[in-house]
Amino acid sequence: MSDAVGSSELSHLLDLLYRGVEEYALWQEFLERFNELCESRDASLMMVNPGLDTVLYILYTDSRPEISSQYIDGSLRAAAFINEVPCPVPSTITELISEERYLNSVLYREYFQPVGVRHMLVQDIRRTGDFVMRLTVKRSDDQPPFSEREKRIFDLIVPHLRRALTLRSHHYENQYRRTLFEDTINRMQVGYILLDSKRRIVELNEVAQAFLEDRVGLASSRGFLRLADDARSEEFDSLLAALINEEDTCLPVDRTLGCRIDNELGEPLLNLAMRPIRKIQQIVHGPVVLLYLCDFSPEPRLIEADLLREIFGFTRSEAKLAALLAMGESSADAAEKLYVSINTVRTHLRGIYQKVGTHKQYKLVSILNRSVARFL
Repeated sequence: MSDAVGSSELSHLLDLLYRGVEEYALWQEFLERFNELCESRDASLMMVNPGLDTVLYILYTDSRPEISSQYIDGSLRAAAFINEVPCPVPSTITELISEERYLNSVLYREYFQPVGVRHMLVQDIRRTGDFVMRLTVKRSDDQPPFSEREKRIFDLIVPHLRRALTLRSHHYENQYRRTLFEDTINRMQVGYILLDSKRRIVELNEVAQAFLEDRVGLASSRGFLRLADDARSEEFDSLLAALINEEDTCLPVDRTLGCRIDNELGEPLLNLAMRPIRKIQQIVHGPVVLLYLCDFSPEPRLIEADLLREIFGFTRSEAKLAALLAMGESSADAAEKLYVSINTVRTHLRGIYQKVGTHKQYKLVSILNRSVARFL
């Protein structure tokens, strides 16, 4: 296959392909280079729903405005035209259907012929009941049909493209989960910090970043985590060392440690939970310790009353009261903020208790703060 693609060209293509897993724009560059190697007029990577004849995703090299719309329509027609025929190997369109049928088809006469397309070489990258992902190159009527050379290029590239698509899918899913996790943690006003074996900060969220910038108990020095008050760092250092080295004699059974960081007056600033994660992630180089941290006196965040109405079936007045109680307000304080009497608050409370299934205010507050409303 060396006559199909040179080693440097193949290396460049694969570099674009795999870097495109995280840098999507590089796939466009990959497709343009692939198009040049195949000496084709244009190329496309398209995902369609065979049942609905709908394009779900498309990359293509010919971006001329006068052709783009017709190109997409034609590509969609091509997908519908041959979706009944699987293409597990690179195939020309006349290997899938007869040349006479192709040249007499609406696809060719109304979509391809007007823009000068005559020849097609296609291969399914992935085919399921829900969609077909297909790589296609096209040539104009003044170019020769596709040959074994172009098929060999497909044979070289498609396995890598298939793998890159799988990696991109996993990358997208992981990014989505990470976004959800970080959003939830931030809304709970909890910070997290990942440290490597040298106590360097590998990653942290915006809450933890704010703590470090404001020197609330902790600080960062040249990327290393330390106590803001160096004079009292010995105990903290020993706890981190135990987690990083996983010294069995120093760790509890669940290998999670907690501690409190005070200011110079002995007033609490942060509470921390720390645990080793080397065995969880099984990565040789990378984060080895996870810290969760929370301010002892965070600004309370009001739960949306409308959400409480939808979740628990509260009335509008009950929901406003419940939202204040969840923040730690007393019944008297809530009455003052709502401009109602304490007796009115007690009446609303009876309705709230009945709908939540408790008659204790502390249990009500716990239920409200453990509800999904706290994360939205």
